[in-house]
Amino acid sequence: MTKLKLAAIADDRPVKLAVELPATVHRDLAAYAEVLGREAGQPIEPVKLIAPMLARFMATDRAFAKARRQEVGSGPRSPARNGG
Repeated sequence: MTKLKLAAIADDRPVKLAVELPATVHRDLAAYAEVLGREAGQPIEPVKLIAPMLARFMATDRAFAKARRQEVGSGPRSPARNGG
């Protein structure tokens, strides 16, 4: 069995976004959905993979996690000055 980074796709309340993907990214997304669907025993729409892939990416990005911790630890920020 293939060890994919994504597991079951959670059913969550969506926020609708419109995005454009390069054709190569879309082909890879469709291929990933096909492999995951075979392992799950049911077809999966490629569009359903985008949110969990982004969530997984952000959850495993150490620099992002560090920046978020620093942001939370610093409290509210004052608005940036525009030099005036």
